[in-house]
Parts: sequence; C-alpha cells; structure tokens
Amino acid sequence: MKHYFLLVTICVLLFWGCEKEAAPSIYNPNHIDAPAPVIASITPVDSAQGGVDTLVISGSNFSAETGKNIVYVNATAATIYQSNKTQILVKAPRTEVGDSALIRIAVQGAEKFSNGIYYKIQPAIIDYAEVTNPKLLGANEFVKAVTTDSSGNVYVSVTLVSATGSSDLGIRKISPNGVMTTFAPPASGVSEVLPLKMGPDGSLYTIRSSRRIFRYNSAGTNSGTAWITLSPASVSITDFDFSTNKTLWAAGSNNPITNATIYAILPNATIKTFPFAASVRSVRVYNNYLYMSAQKDSVWGIWRAQLLANDDLGTPELYFDFSAAFGLSVIPQGITFSANGDLYIATNAPAGIVIVTPSNISMVRYTDYSSLFGSFVRYLAWGNGTELYAVTNEGKFLKMYARAYSAPYYGQ
Repeated sequence: MKHYFLLVTICVLLFWGCEKEAAPSIYNPNHIDAPAPVIASITPVDSAQGGVDTLVISGSNFSAETGKNIVYVNATAATIYQSNKTQILVKAPRTEVGDSALIRIAVQGAEKFSNGIYYKIQPAIIDYAEVTNPKLLGANEFVKAVTTDSSGNVYVSVTLVSATGSSDLGIRKISPNGVMTTFAPPASGVSEVLPLKMGPDGSLYTIRSSRRIFRYNSAGTNSGTAWITLSPASVSITDFDFSTNKTLWAAGSNNPITNATIYAILPNATIKTFPFAASVRSVRVYNNYLYMSAQKDSVWGIWRAQLLANDDLGTPELYFDFSAAFGLSVIPQGITFSANGDLYIATNAPAGIVIVTPSNISMVRYTDYSSLFGSFVRYLAWGNGTELYAVTNEGKFLKMYARAYSAPYYGQ
C-alpha cells in the first residue's frame, strides 16, 4: 500500500513539473484608443469625377502617416495621395460612380470609424451609344466618325460589319436630349464614312476614295454627292477643317511622302496647294493657324502653319514634339482645342487623350478609362456645352465630360 501511495505522489509531482507557465496577458489596463476620425467637409463641394478628381477631406484626428489612414468609398479603399492630422487628399475612384457614395475613414489606433458622408461621384467618360434613345447601335454596328452642329445635335456615321464585309448604314443624328434619328441614308458601295465635318449651310462633308470630297445636304435627303476631286491620283486625304471664310483646309499624305501637300479649297471650288512633306492624321483651324497631327522626318508632332491673307499659308513649324514627350510608338490622331487654348489629342496610348496646355505642358487625365479606348481614339468633336465626343478605332462612341468649352469652329 505504501508503495502505491508513493507511486501516485511521484506521478502528481511529475505532472506539476511538466506544466508550462501561463503566457503573460496582453491586456493593458492603461491603454486608451485614439480618438475616432471626424470628417467635417469634402471638396469639391457638390460632386467629383471618378478616376479624375482629387477629393480634399477636411476634419480631425487623421494620421500624418499616410499609410495609417484608410478612406473607404463604399467598400473601395481609395488611393490616398497625402495626409496630415486635419486633411487627406484622395483620388475619387471610378469604380464607385453614383449619387450617394458613402465616404468613411479608418485610422490605425482608433477603434471606431469616422462619421459617414454621402457624396456624388460622376463618370468622366461614358459609352454614349448605350444611353441614346433608342440605342444608337445594333448588333455588329460601329460608329466611324462624329461631328456636331451649333444647336448641339451630334451626327455619326455608322458601319455594319458582317461575314461578307462592311457597308455604310448612313448618318444618324442625336438630339441634345439624346434622341436618335436617321439623318442621311446609306451610300451604295461605300464601306464606311470618315471623317465627318459640319460645313457651311448645314451640309455635312466627308472623304471618299482618299481624294474625293463629298457632301450631304442640310436636309439629309441624299447619301452624299461629289463636290471636289483632288489630284494627282496618289493623293490620300485623311482630315480637313474650315477657316473663318469657309475655306476647306485638307491634308493627308502622298506617295512618295516628299510630294505631300496641304490643300485649300475655296468656297467657289478654287484649289490652292502648299507643300508639306509629312503624313498628316488630323487638322484643326485655331487662332488663325492650321494645326496638324503629323509625322515628319520620323518624328510625330503637332505642327502648325499660319493662315495668311488671300488663303495663303505660312511655313509649317513644330508646335509640340509628341515623340519627345511620349516616344515614337505613341501616335497622335484627332486633335481639337478648348476655348482656353488647351489642345486635346486623341492617341493610341492607354491614356487615350493627351491634353497640351498653351504653355506646352502635357497632361493625361483619363488613364482610369483606358478600357473604353480600345487600340486608339481616332476622332474628337465638341458639343455646344462642355461635352467632348470621341470615336475609337473599334467603333465605340464615347461622351467625355470635359468641363471645358470648344474653341470656335468655323464650319458651322
């Protein structure tokens, strides 16, 4: 019996000896949570464009260490640019577009979220073909070019692509309130109509067979009639624009490129030519200059030539070296100007649209919308408000809320 109790005693002692010491408690009775962050105001006051604008959130109890703040827009953690204890600068996320996005802030060390503020985030660009009434495009239909008139109507040429090829579907007109109607019937034997510009007396102008300029009457009752045929046969016109006296200025490329020419077609159909050994993608008349996006001597750039008396033209000069700014692989396409002199350039870059200020500073604002741009943005046309319309190479029709007005357009 004694041996039995001795064995039990030894086992108990061994058991106690094998027990680990309890871990120390992490509870700190003296810990005090940081005060909850407080949002007092957000600017811009009313709304912002998602993917473009910076929100300035003012308040208190923020962290001066950017990484310790999280700004939630609904469930999205927005990109924070910088912060201090009373202000946070954050990018309005494109993914949370809506009239009542809930904005809240979490700060490391604070147990509670901030108060929430509902805020309106608007899109900077939309797929406009999807919201017209009725819808602008049917199956296998694509927009190829766009222009506008002074009343705010938008005109687009539409192409049908099928297994047997492409065919013109005519010109469609979209009213300022988004209602679409047919303006002009299809042109027989034509696969696509581009470019498209509003001209004098409400007629629409385009190019066919590279060197033939056609126009649609203002009533939209014809499918285009020939007006001018340029020579020689090697001429390839890509774009044109009108000056104050309604002279049509056209350019493109010849073969060989050393013979390339700028054409001035007067209202009486008189033609004047000016040498410019370059491959031109787009032209725009602005502030008494003819601007051109073009490749000359292997350099892509924006060139300009002064419009002189008697429809003469000054020597083209390089206005903005596009290749130096963005590399040789980025190609400028359509160009246009805002009223304050900003140059909008359609490109094949993911940024889609490049903006060049009058002081030659380039900006990209729309990189968050690159999924809409396809391989490149091709044409641009201002509405009579702050909207800028764009057509992509893949036939997508976009509406940009540019928050700027157009420079004068002399074709209307």
